[in-house]
Amino acid sequence: MLFFLSQPKQKLFSKITLMLVLFSFMVTSLGLSNAHAALTLPEPTQLLGLSAAYSFPILKGLKLNPANPLQIEFIIDSGNWDAQYVG
Repeated sequence: MLFFLSQPKQKLFSKITLMLVLFSFMVTSLGLSNAHAALTLPEPTQLLGLSAAYSFPILKGLKLNPANPLQIEFIIDSGNWDAQYVG
């Protein structure tokens, strides 16, 4: 993109880009963002408890139709699958 701009426009584009980059670095260095406050991580020395046991759905097998090779039935073991986990 810079190759098609004339020399004065290229300088202006470069200055604006430089100002935007410097401004973004200054704002992030001030610590105005509270994104790190949303993370409630435990202390590094603290032990974590185990999560509840969960069994994911597993493909147990396939049933193929010889008359129609594109008709495939999947045999699935649902495990602990629940409708609340569907995204």
